Order: sequence, then structure tokens, then C-alpha cells
Amino acid sequence: MNIQAEKLKIIKMILAEKDVAIIKKVKEAVNIPVIANGNILYDEDIEKCINETGADGVMSAETNLYNPALFTGRYYACYKLALEYLDICMNVPNSAHVHMARGHLFKLFQACFSDYPDLRQDLSEAKSFEDMLKMVLSMKSK
Repeated sequence: MNIQAEKLKIIKMILAEKDVAIIKKVKEAVNIPVIANGNILYDEDIEKCINETGADGVMSAETNLYNPALFTGRYYACYKLALEYLDICMNVPNSAHVHMARGHLFKLFQACFSDYPDLRQDLSEAKSFEDMLKMVLSMKSK
């Protein structure tokens, strides 16, 4: 059973309980594995969520777009992840279209663009994977 804590906010307001408490109650009430979902933003959130809810595991969706290395327990500079992603896009046929890759790169670089607004503009104007690669390499050199 997957319980997405973010979807329980209406219940939270009615019951005045924390999301984790709701997941914990569900886990205690069923005899099947329970996977907690929601608010897993950093590696340390994984263990915290499991400890607080008793869930058998956690999952994350949106955060994986910003940090695909979330479950590795390591931190990678965003340009490294972007270079690997573009390598796949450029070398695996039909793996991504330019507009899809651009959107994904915006998510990967979200935290960096406040410091480098010029590169944000470069990415928004990128018309090819090569243009995107040029922007990523510019980020790497900063």
C-alpha cells in the first residue's frame, strides 16, 4: 500500500494530526507492506520517515526530477547529473525530445539558477541538445 502524505492534507486539517501520524496509524492497522510517499527531499528524510511512520519503505516522485541521485546517499553537482542525462539523450535513440530534456534540465538546475540567471536564459533559448550541452559546460566552469 502506498500512502502519499501530501494528499492527506485535507484529512490533516480535519483531524489536526501530522501526516506521519496518519501513515503510522495505517501501518499499524494493516498487515501488508506500506510505502510512505511525500516530503522525501533529502537522503536524511528517508530514515526519518521510516522511523517516524514504521513504513516498510519510502518513495519519491517529484524530488527525483530535481535530484535523481536521491536514493544513492551521495551528493552530486547538478552539472554532473546533467552531463550524464544529456549523454543518454544524445546517444540513445528516441530517449528524449529537446523540449522534454530542457524541462528536465530546468529542474536539475533549479537551485543553481538564482546564482547564474544568464545560464537560465541560455537554457530557455536552447534549441538542440548541443545548445544544452554548451550551457551545462558553462555551469561546470563556474
